[in-house]
Amino acid sequence: MTDGRKRPVVVIDPRAGQGPGIGGFKPVSEMADAFKAGHCVYFIGFTAEPLEGQRIEDIARAFTVFIERVGELHPNALGKPFVIGNCQAGWHALIAACMRPDLVGSMLMAGAPLSYWGGVHGKNPMRYTGGILGGTWTARMVSDIGNGMFDGAWLVSNFDNLNPANTLWTKQYNVWSNPENEEERYLKFEEWWGDFIVLRGEELQWMVDNLFVGNKLSTGQIVTSDGTRLDIREIKTPIVCFCSQGDNITPPQQALDWILDNYQSVDDIRRCGQRIFYCIDPKVGHLAIFVASSVAAKDHAEFINNMELIDTMPMKL
Repeated sequence: MTDGRKRPVVVIDPRAGQGPGIGGFKPVSEMADAFKAGHCVYFIGFTAEPLEGQRIEDIARAFTVFIERVGELHPNALGKPFVIGNCQAGWHALIAACMRPDLVGSMLMAGAPLSYWGGVHGKNPMRYTGGILGGTWTARMVSDIGNGMFDGAWLVSNFDNLNPANTLWTKQYNVWSNPENEEERYLKFEEWWGDFIVLRGEELQWMVDNLFVGNKLSTGQIVTSDGTRLDIREIKTPIVCFCSQGDNITPPQQALDWILDNYQSVDDIRRCGQRIFYCIDPKVGHLAIFVASSVAAKDHAEFINNMELIDTMPMKL
């Protein structure tokens, strides 16, 4: 039973190559935890094919329209919508919040890269892969091959190539060593993982140029078509970053170094009227941060159950 006085929860799906719906259509998940706690829950997904002329900016603006409408549907709620952005949806949500900081309540960024040059020497294979490939030309070439469209299968393939031992051996071994328990989980995951989506070539190029190579979001260098500079410091609602040492897509440095990019010290964070929290898991992988039932049952349940406490934490202890 949902309670109209509790703030609504908005879960945003990542749009990173794999099929839509990973936001938590399971009995134990982000969405299920929110329902269990009595919140009305809304899900932002996406279609497999992008619209003609679609831009990253358009997606973020669509998020602001959706979140604003959710807030209007709950006039008696005790707070603004609690927004959960998974993976790429994390920086999508943050861009939307920069555009309309008045719309969002507390925000949870789960496995979301925000400071793209962060990492550790000798680790984080995706950073090294990007360096070996030599910049943005591969994204443009693959989009040209697709007649201006980028097949998400390339992103999924790159993800699998980061850990060939797991892709080629461990995943299959686990299934055949325990088929009774692994069958349903394996088949459901592969059905989603292999249901690729498509991005427009210019969308991917924007991401590569401005984020993964340009690192312009956390440094306040992105300006929208209407002249709005995306400044993370303008967001005053609490931001919770959930990341993992075992994540080879978004290591903790990429999830957290945006704080160092924007604030000189803890006192600076307080002067800006902001509160930032982070939680670092010691071992779970990238997808498990927002997909695994074990993570949802423990970590996400705590985030959901404590959202009101997070929102009311004082800026100075």
